[in-house]
Amino acid sequence: MIIIPFANRTQVDILRTLKACVQNYNNPQASVVPHIEKIWNSLKYEVRNGEVKETIDATLDVLRAIADRLDGSKTQKLDVLSLKDYIDLVFGDCRDDLANPTYTKQAGLLVMTVVTSNIRSYILENVGLVECIRQNLKLPKSPSHTKDLLLILNSILKSRSDLVNNRKAGHPQDEEQLKGEPKEHLESLFHDTYLRIWTSTSNEVADSVDIPEQLLQGMALLASQRAVGETGEDYLLCSAKICSEICTLLIQHLVKGLTLSSNDNMSDGDSLEEEAQIALRTVASVYTPAYDEFILRATAEIRKRDWTNPSKYSLDALRNLLFHLAYVGCSEIPAKIVSDALLPHPFSPLQHLTSFTTAMVSLFPLSPSTNEADTQEESLANSYVIAALHTGLLFFRDACVTKYKLDTLDTYSKADENWLEGLEHVLDDWLQGLSSAKAGITSESLGEDDPEVYRQFLCLGLLITRYLYRAAVSGPQSLWNADILFKLSNIAATTVRSLGEQLQKSCNLAIEAFNFFGSEGPARPQTEILTRGILEGLWPGAMTELVCGSD
Repeated sequence: MIIIPFANRTQVDILRTLKACVQNYNNPQASVVPHIEKIWNSLKYEVRNGEVKETIDATLDVLRAIADRLDGSKTQKLDVLSLKDYIDLVFGDCRDDLANPTYTKQAGLLVMTVVTSNIRSYILENVGLVECIRQNLKLPKSPSHTKDLLLILNSILKSRSDLVNNRKAGHPQDEEQLKGEPKEHLESLFHDTYLRIWTSTSNEVADSVDIPEQLLQGMALLASQRAVGETGEDYLLCSAKICSEICTLLIQHLVKGLTLSSNDNMSDGDSLEEEAQIALRTVASVYTPAYDEFILRATAEIRKRDWTNPSKYSLDALRNLLFHLAYVGCSEIPAKIVSDALLPHPFSPLQHLTSFTTAMVSLFPLSPSTNEADTQEESLANSYVIAALHTGLLFFRDACVTKYKLDTLDTYSKADENWLEGLEHVLDDWLQGLSSAKAGITSESLGEDDPEVYRQFLCLGLLITRYLYRAAVSGPQSLWNADILFKLSNIAATTVRSLGEQLQKSCNLAIEAFNFFGSEGPARPQTEILTRGILEGLWPGAMTELVCGSD
């Protein structure tokens, strides 16, 4: 529990009371407007020179409440002049402080809180605020000044995204204003600001890890910005060209570990690599070609290398890159956003997942093991591919749970038909038919908000399990050591456990645990690991099929 000193607690209580008065007094033109300048001159120093977070937050709440009160309500807008005068007052007092490293962060908090309070405030002053920050970033006083300015700029972009996404909850005029908002000053931020600083040769900038992290976050926020079309639809604010440039930069950072030697890659890039991973996921979730580009670049780099005798550095780099592929493509369900990009295939909520699973299966095996004397390093490359596939499926399942909620998903995992029969004819060509109706995956007609996505995911997981189990039993035994089989059994357990009890019975999974989906290959000592994987995922009622089948 946070203990607030008595004096500060009294101060916070006063600020909360002031906020309530602003929100609830009738006729704000008479009750609020005459006192705005006095309130502002009294409160700005609580942020500019303040040190107590609770007091600062309470002060910002009051300033935000004034902007919202002057804007109006969901049903009635007030005259814009009072709101404009208030914003001009705040921005006028903060403009010089943005150029002063001592007060940059505080000034940014003050002006950004007011300007991004609501859509009309944002439309009134965002161009001037962004331009002011842009000019200061061209002549920063210090690396910390650059970092603070970038933080403010990123916060503006984040707040803008929130305003656009939540526009339906406000007055109808809000959406109309967004349709006509200027956008060129935002799109130009990539080349003029983010990329310029990123490519800077300044030692001061290069030595500060905080600045590259802010740049990666900002580029992702910029590329994922949505604008509102004339008919109310969302489309990407930036052109496909700029989105692609941003993606290429992020991808280069993520594959760097595999393209460089251990001697060349000695920088403290772990935190930046993680930031680039999060940034690329943000972009790929709305600009879907980003993940196609990532898959192509990553798999090409992986295939360039000989994995029969890899170094520990190479194996670590491979493991990290495979994890990045799983995280970026599978941990968030992509949204259908209009852009000027030429898409290679129709939108599907499962398109990143299917691209990822196809890539992992086609990569396996990276190293063709030939005898028991093979080194552990040689088999680790293959093991990492199977482990990454499992990770991607777990990520997507969690994304479905987050988006659709468990209660809703229960109805999509309790079918009473035999899904395996529907997948029987795709044994040999499932990679080519994965996104087609004949593979049982018809998600092209789905929207990202349709829980049917989860059923298609379960179907895909069962297809992958079936395919790999058959390959493990009937293929070259030298490829499937105990570690790889164990990781494959984890995939099976995850997939089977996600199916409802009735569906497990309909698919006869208790029996499939022993015949490996009808494989004709000979029984092998290690296949008990595969059997255990399916049995571990069965519900108690489905296990009774074993007893009934033995009678």
